[in-house]
Amino acid sequence: MARPFFRRMRTTLSLCFCAGVILAVEAGCHEAEIGTYTVPKPSQVYAGNHEEGPDGMLAAMIARSTQKQAWFFKVAGLKGPVTVQQAAFREFLASVRFDKETGDPEWTLPAGWLQPGGVSSSGMRYATLTLGAEPDSLELTVIRLPLPESDFDAYLLQNVNRWRKQLRLAELSPSDLGSETEAIAAGDEQAIVVKNMVGHLKSSGPMMAGPFAGGGSRMPPGPAPPRGGGGGGGGAAAELPRLGYSKPEGWSPGELEISRMGITIVRQAAFDFRGGNESGEVTVTAMPVGPRFLLNNVNRWRRQVALEAVDSDSLDDLFEPIALDTIKGRYLELVGPSNTILGTIVESGGMTWFFKLTAPNRLADRSRGDFKSFVNSSRFDPGPGEDSGSEGGPDDQ
Repeated sequence: MARPFFRRMRTTLSLCFCAGVILAVEAGCHEAEIGTYTVPKPSQVYAGNHEEGPDGMLAAMIARSTQKQAWFFKVAGLKGPVTVQQAAFREFLASVRFDKETGDPEWTLPAGWLQPGGVSSSGMRYATLTLGAEPDSLELTVIRLPLPESDFDAYLLQNVNRWRKQLRLAELSPSDLGSETEAIAAGDEQAIVVKNMVGHLKSSGPMMAGPFAGGGSRMPPGPAPPRGGGGGGGGAAAELPRLGYSKPEGWSPGELEISRMGITIVRQAAFDFRGGNESGEVTVTAMPVGPRFLLNNVNRWRRQVALEAVDSDSLDDLFEPIALDTIKGRYLELVGPSNTILGTIVESGGMTWFFKLTAPNRLADRSRGDFKSFVNSSRFDPGPGEDSGSEGGPDDQ
């Protein structure tokens, strides 16, 4: 594919990767030296001005005042697969019944749903269900928590807003609660379902399994832990190479650890950036996946920006070469109706590295040069034992 044609047509490609991983990177070289540095983790939000985004959530609560228990049911993930499960989610809630002796819930699984594990008689997470098939499978968590004796409406509102915050949506006021929720009969109980939850899953650290649990453990700034080397064989986990790069001006540290569909993802680098009233995100992630997953990952990215999937015969036409020192990578652009993903995929240290920038179209277009320069500046240092430092010096990612 000729480069001028590629840039004129702006073939847009969104890449997403196995296990619900969302990766993003964009940078431009503004420093004479290539360095690494430790990235802290502030709770910054990049999609506050988006009414919709690539992620969705289905959530409901059943409050049992006689048992002083609140039961929470939640599904979160990419918008497309979540939307597909919306009718089945309501069907599932309507089937829930509570045993009169134990107080535990029972249900009927919709078609395509599985319950691979049992239930917990004492833990906060009562059960975990699997919805649909790969690559679009989702996880539904069933959580139980004590039901406070205080004002129920205030408790409900607090929990609904906690869910909305995970999607970077504006908080509701008490007067909004009636129009943004609905009740579904579940035997002798009522399931209160939250409506219209589409946004950008917040990456402020791993989401707790309990939908209303506040907080959760976060990785401290500093070196990322060693990661496994892949699915085959049973050897010891290999240490990741140290990632070095030159960071563009105006990029601020982003979240190095997020949770998607119950899977915690550790990023090797993460940045937030702004342009006017718009904001975007850049991430670098290393995964033990091979070339055979490329098509699935590309089509997952495409879905994130509302583009149709491509087949294997069209895949090579989406890429152009990009260099990281002596290492050759593959670069692509995915431009959707509202948002763009710029991505680079490269193999190094036995891992596949995903560089990804996600931003509204105009901001992504202005940031293309920074992103490519950032990718060009990146190096994989095989020596993981050096001390980390501040911006502009050595650092572990």
